[in-house]
This record gives sequence, structure tokens and C-alpha cells, in this order.
Amino acid sequence: MRYLEMSDIQMIEERLGIRFPEYYSRFHREERALIHEMRASDSAPEDHSICLATDPNTIVEANELGGLPCSDGPLRGKIIIGSDGCGNFSLLNLDDPDDRTIYFIDHDGYEYDEIFNQAANDFDWSHPGLQQARNLRELIQNQIRLNKESKHW
Repeated sequence: MRYLEMSDIQMIEERLGIRFPEYYSRFHREERALIHEMRASDSAPEDHSICLATDPNTIVEANELGGLPCSDGPLRGKIIIGSDGCGNFSLLNLDDPDDRTIYFIDHDGYEYDEIFNQAANDFDWSHPGLQQARNLRELIQNQIRLNKESKHW
């Protein structure tokens, strides 16, 4: 089982030139049992990129490929923290440390003009379809539930 250590988080921050909100680091320190439960319930527990990535190189590579972080245009102030394995990404807001929402960009989700604000040149982050979870704990709990439900099929 792979967990993000504080040295991993520091490496990601240095490589991407960012600073994670304190709650992100704290979650990785204090919620290992929950992260373990999520991985153990998954059909591919060795894939450390699903939902909440715990492989620092995966996080760096996903953000570099996505051109993140960026200070203008779509996705400004956001950072990829995981994926669903199908090219859809979970993101954090780096610009507002009080915003603990986990955002989700789903390429098969909504019509572009429904979730994108042309005037702001950014996604409409208040759209419910872009909000995956209220916080990291809810994100992981939802993933555990989905993993368990998918085993019943």
C-alpha cells in the first residue's frame, strides 16, 4: 500500500511550484486507515492514481501534462490530485485555502457551454456537476461505497 509521505508532498510542491492547503497534508497524515480502506476495496488496489492519488510522480506528471498549475485561463488555481482512470480528473483549489471542495472534470459529463463561463474564461465551479465532494473525507467515503457496489455486479 502506497501513502503520500510529507517528503512526497514537499517534492510535489517543489516540482510544481505550489503550496498545498494544510488540510491536504493533514489528511494524508491522519487518514491512512481510510485511504487503506479505499485501496483495499478497489478492484485494482495497486493503482495509486485512482480517486486520491498517493503516488507523487503520478501527481506531478498529471499536472505537467495538463499544464497545471496555471495562473490564467481555465483551471487557474487548480491542481490535479487524482483521476478515475478514464481521463477525468479530481482537483483542489489552491487559491482559496478555505475551499475544501473536490472538483471533477468529466469529459463525458455536461455540455461545455453549460459548465464553462466564456466571460470569465474558466469553468463555472459552482455548477454541481463539477463538484465531486465537499471535502477529501467525503471523496474517499464515496469511492469506498462505489468500489463495494461495483463488486456486487
